Amino acid sequence: MDKKLGFLIIPASVLVFPGCQRIQSPNVLLIITDDQGYGDLSFTGNPHLGTPNIDRLAGESLRFSNFYVCPVSAPTRSSLMTGRYSLRTGVHDTYNGGAIMAANEVTIAEILKGKGYRTGIFGKWHLGDSYPCRPTDQGFDESIVRLGGGMGQPGDFTTFVKGDSSYFNPVLWHNGEQQSYKGYCSDIIAGKAIDFIIENRNKPFFCYLAFNAPHTPLQVPGEYYSLFRDIDPSSGFENDIRPFNPMNENNKEDARRVYAMVKNIDDNIGKILQKLGELNLDENTNLQVIRIMIRELRDLNYMILKIILMSRTI
Repeated sequence: MDKKLGFLIIPASVLVFPGCQRIQSPNVLLIITDDQGYGDLSFTGNPHLGTPNIDRLAGESLRFSNFYVCPVSAPTRSSLMTGRYSLRTGVHDTYNGGAIMAANEVTIAEILKGKGYRTGIFGKWHLGDSYPCRPTDQGFDESIVRLGGGMGQPGDFTTFVKGDSSYFNPVLWHNGEQQSYKGYCSDIIAGKAIDFIIENRNKPFFCYLAFNAPHTPLQVPGEYYSLFRDIDPSSGFENDIRPFNPMNENNKEDARRVYAMVKNIDDNIGKILQKLGELNLDENTNLQVIRIMIRELRDLNYMILKIILMSRTI
């Protein structure tokens, strides 16, 4: 795969400075996971979890390993979408009205759409579920999302009622309308992102793939859980000098499920990379992968993101 396909665990686009000549506008593929920890990848030293597709991207690309975001989901997402400090967008929390972005904010999707891009979001929005704050009101041509802050939570009422199976066969929102889907949620949104890429392969696109996993509830297909059922997540770090908190049995079981969910994400990213190669789009697609790590990252003004996108020669 051509190394122009970048891997950035940072909230920024690949730098293209004003005046640089470009034959055609680059596609932008932005992937974000939810509640994934720094150690939940094999290239960061996890001895139990193999993530070969993300590892390959990390090895081929520019990686920022020390950066800061807001401590919870919605504020980080508002900064990512707008390039502005989250409080300026009206977002300060994840619930009770704190996760509704002001309708007059200008998003990445709106900027790129104004440059002739097709724009799509697949997965978690968490910046408003009603007009005029929905993804389709904020620059996205195609939107397949769920509501609120997480599947299985009261705000996402169509999956909340499913309880222990909220990640499976969900009712999602396609361009503002309820629609039933079959399968596991991460597989569904990754598949729909691939469909969007195929449909728009002959025009520039911005594809925002926002996995809900590995956010709770920790639900995962059995074939993935079976890969980690018998491991001891607390083992294998004897020679690691980094600090580790003791793990009780509940912690270990949660870790097994998180690893299974991340493994599924890595497989889906592999499918996306394969499709980009098959469509000969890998040389003209800027790919960023971001992980929201609730306990490990703090705060950052993302103004640079908006500046880069607005100054890009497209």
